[in-house]
Amino acid sequence: MTKLSKVKVNNYWNNLIKDPEIDGVCAFGGGNAIERYYRSYFEKRNFIKFFSKKQKPNLLEVGCGSGRWAFALSKYLTHYTGIDISKISIDTAIKSCQSKNINNCDFYNIHTLEFNTNQKFDIIYFGGVTQYMEDDEFSNAVFHLKKFLKPCGIFIDRSTVSLEISRNFINKNDYFAIYRTESEITDIFKNANFKKVRSQNSYQFLRVGKLARYMNYPPRLNILRKTPFITYHMLYAITELANLLKPKVFYENGIGYFTHKFQVFK
Repeated sequence: MTKLSKVKVNNYWNNLIKDPEIDGVCAFGGGNAIERYYRSYFEKRNFIKFFSKKQKPNLLEVGCGSGRWAFALSKYLTHYTGIDISKISIDTAIKSCQSKNINNCDFYNIHTLEFNTNQKFDIIYFGGVTQYMEDDEFSNAVFHLKKFLKPCGIFIDRSTVSLEISRNFINKNDYFAIYRTESEITDIFKNANFKKVRSQNSYQFLRVGKLARYMNYPPRLNILRKTPFITYHMLYAITELANLLKPKVFYENGIGYFTHKFQVFK
């Protein structure tokens, strides 16, 4: 990533810091606020399926932002370490953990290739960050970080994945990203001697149509958030029914068809 691209990405996400629990969670299905909470809920449920049932893992997140995964996963982990190039994000994450009395999380404002530690991790998680790296930077990050991975540890990459024949390159005035195909991401890990062992959508893009307008009225939204299991599973059921009746692949002008995936490499 060029210096200009880093500035773009940094400024873009710094300007979106409002609620650390859902910062970085976009509503691609058009559900606005309710979809951000719905997405966060299901991404967490799907992520913890990768955890060992025998012991709480140590996890390193690259591109941790203002700490949403730390808050979501801390009670399932022995220890969480988050790194990010945004000082504003790191400061926000530290303050939020302190206010929530979360004591098993550390955060570092540092570039990936400068990160060093005596710790070994069960999971190294690229939290939607590799799409902001050029290929050589992505590859160097994998090679650099794998020395901190335990022998049976795994990499997890959560990227916006292009469903086109080839990658989508986005370079706007305020945003830079590379949406690679799944095979392109696989090849980068393969070059570092990692094999893909699992791939799945991180969540189902919400499809509730006009219902979202009703649900996003602040008083109703607050009530719905108090019953997450009922509310979000109801939205999921509606989404699954909509997909059954009329399958939809999400598309954005200038980007093309895409999805969000957890890809696991070992």
